Amino acid sequence: MNKIKKFLIGCIIGLAPLGYAQENVNDGHTYAADAETGITCKSKWIIDRIHTPEKFLSLPFVAEAGPKARTAVMDGKRGKIYIGYSKPVVVDGFSNDYAHLLIFDLKTGAYERELPLTCNGELISGLLCANQVGIDDAGNLWVCGMYSDVCAKPAQIYVVTNRETGECKNVGQWALPAEESGAAGRCDYWDVVGDITGETSNAVCMAAVGATVAGEKLCIYRWELPQGETEWVANEDDFAGYVSYYDGLDTYPADQATWGASSSTVRIIAEEGHVGSMFYVDGFYTCPSLYLSSLSLAESFASAPDLAPAVGCNGVNEFVLGETPFIVYAEADYRVSPGCRINVCQLGEGMIFEGMRKYWSLPESGLGEVSDGGIRIHSIDTYKVVDENGKEGVYLLTYKSFNGLGLYLIAEDGFIDELPDNPSAPTPEPEVLAESIEIAKESILIKPGEIVTLNVNIYPSIALQDVQWISTNESVAIVSSNGLVTAISEGITQIIATTTDGTNLSDTCVVKVVDNNTMIINSTRMQIGCQYSYPIEMINSDNITAIQCDIHLPKGISVAEVDGDLDIVLNEERASRDHALACQMLNDTTVRVMAYSMNVNPFAGNSGEVMTMKLNVDESMAEGYYVMELDSIIMSGVNDDAYYAPKASAQIEVYRYDIGDANGDKIVDITDVVSIINAVMGNTPNNFQHKVADINSDSKINVLDVVAIAKIILNQAIAPASNTMNTMGMNEPN
Repeated sequence: MNKIKKFLIGCIIGLAPLGYAQENVNDGHTYAADAETGITCKSKWIIDRIHTPEKFLSLPFVAEAGPKARTAVMDGKRGKIYIGYSKPVVVDGFSNDYAHLLIFDLKTGAYERELPLTCNGELISGLLCANQVGIDDAGNLWVCGMYSDVCAKPAQIYVVTNRETGECKNVGQWALPAEESGAAGRCDYWDVVGDITGETSNAVCMAAVGATVAGEKLCIYRWELPQGETEWVANEDDFAGYVSYYDGLDTYPADQATWGASSSTVRIIAEEGHVGSMFYVDGFYTCPSLYLSSLSLAESFASAPDLAPAVGCNGVNEFVLGETPFIVYAEADYRVSPGCRINVCQLGEGMIFEGMRKYWSLPESGLGEVSDGGIRIHSIDTYKVVDENGKEGVYLLTYKSFNGLGLYLIAEDGFIDELPDNPSAPTPEPEVLAESIEIAKESILIKPGEIVTLNVNIYPSIALQDVQWISTNESVAIVSSNGLVTAISEGITQIIATTTDGTNLSDTCVVKVVDNNTMIINSTRMQIGCQYSYPIEMINSDNITAIQCDIHLPKGISVAEVDGDLDIVLNEERASRDHALACQMLNDTTVRVMAYSMNVNPFAGNSGEVMTMKLNVDESMAEGYYVMELDSIIMSGVNDDAYYAPKASAQIEVYRYDIGDANGDKIVDITDVVSIINAVMGNTPNNFQHKVADINSDSKINVLDVVAIAKIILNQAIAPASNTMNTMGMNEPN
């Protein structure tokens, strides 16, 4: 049994929900309403080492993970809590971390399941690969790993596109510049505001880290993702502290000015129109302080020293009820009794630290005082709701790795205390419809009995991500409701994914099921009068040193010639240097091909293109569908073993070209402009169609053709072609 199969078995076992022996309980404390504001606090439920030790210790990730289930986030709209869990797994003596989500019910605190995360069908792995989990302003659930010299660089960012299957999409990476990366300590925790996909708005990410370089202490990083872009950039002009070590950054207490090589946390204040202009930095050795984008200190506990948290913990957040602003921060970690509490304090007038006053410590008796082997971030998350009378309440999540989690309701006097099954914001967001759908792979080759997961991307990511899957030939392969394809028998089928939000957008993946050693040709489209590079594929479970086959072409399609020889070549990635190819026309439509190694060396790999032939489509062909076949397929192994493969066939759609369809996809659009530009620049794409790209018929591909196709797309008329003057009114020489 291979490593992935063993791991998946463990995941399946881990998906089973736990049955609790005791009912959900609150922390047993009564929190007095504030005398001035009337704001109240109530424990909704708690699962921790102090109040529900048996229940908490029964959670599998507590015993298995140690410190590897570090951060939590609350999704109020879906009624869930997600904990990022870098699950340690040992397979065949090799240990690695695999990205998981631990899912809890927000209303009851019930643990639901453990969800392994995948990207393009592959399990996400790597040291502390799910170190942080968050939800951005667009509602995207994102996961990111740790950055350090011992981790794979850069830190990869994933958005969970399907919260049922765990399929994710990589939406970028956060990388330190080369000159900085060797000098930086660990970077465990990040904060993001905006849309992390860049689809609906800009996004900003920030992180803080200590330096390992002597005499240089503090470092702040900032990355930005402009709307519509896919690459995160570090913009030094917009942030004075970008990748700079600062000895003079003011902190509190002043004698704890260094973070060492430890990873501190950043909490960005998402003020409208000022994204990232203010942010907290909370170090393990410093108290949370508020900074401006110039890195000047705006507020610190120097203005409220009696409320300063103990060093050795971090975690901070803000919220507002009505017109009352609050700060919430970790009071102490497990080393102080009661351990792992958070303080809820009203900020002073003008949202400053001076004059702030404490309301409560939650929970009053703490979450626990057990070490997880280090000092970790204390996750503090909030979700605001409005009841039917317009009263505001905030659900407050407190989570400390290895010690527990709990939910509190902090609300205005008279708030109706009832968390709905699916809590929502006061104003529902408008429904976002899908604009496009794409299956990650256009085609796959698998053997009978194999199971493959097809992943689908729906744009934008905030649209409904559910799809309906069908197989057009279930005798070949079937597909489950979550894109799991099971091969049944040899043949070809189409797997189609269709959106379910009423848009009925669809995409198709061609699934070819083959057994043992065989050769494959693919159905395709060809334009009349054009030339194509056509691949022939080989799948082989055995080592194959030589192949032979006859190729039967439709009348009107012929193999091109180069210096009198048929233009058929071996794929360099599969054939070794001593592989030779010989081919000969047997009649007008049949060519015999042989490829063999002079030293009995096998072809590389077990699947993929093994040779390519250039095909010409004659001007005399009529539009329609034609059949191409491969037969008399014989393969030879290293010991002269003979393998006889079944006949392979493909359907060729022949159609009359459209002027400007340079890439042969039957659509004249901006992709054809790009193809022509690449050809002009000397980077001619495969299957580039010179005939239809030469729009002005001057036997040249140049900028005049780029201008001409642009006008075609913009629906401007094109005058009849001339061999003496370009039809666009420009007759400058090439």
